[in-house]
Amino acid sequence: MVMKKCEFGTVEGMLGQVQATHSAVMADKDAWLQTVGLTAQDLMDNAGGRFTEVNAAWDQVTLAMQEMQNQLRVTGMGALMENIATVARAAARY
Repeated sequence: MVMKKCEFGTVEGMLGQVQATHSAVMADKDAWLQTVGLTAQDLMDNAGGRFTEVNAAWDQVTLAMQEMQNQLRVTGMGALMENIATVARAAARY
């Protein structure tokens, strides 16, 4: 049988880092929207609709990151729970 190792703290840390990165992106987006929000109409008039394009692109990135984060959380937590159960079963034998 192949020995498998799981560093529970590392997996939890990775999931935490994904959440922190997502939160930082959202904070940056909010800051950007507040900054340009004051001149959004000017940007629409003078930038040929570029403000709308940038905002739509940012929304796509945000949605993709959120989907990735959710998938990582589900998969990561599933793997973590499976490893915890494996360790518990092994410990119960002794």
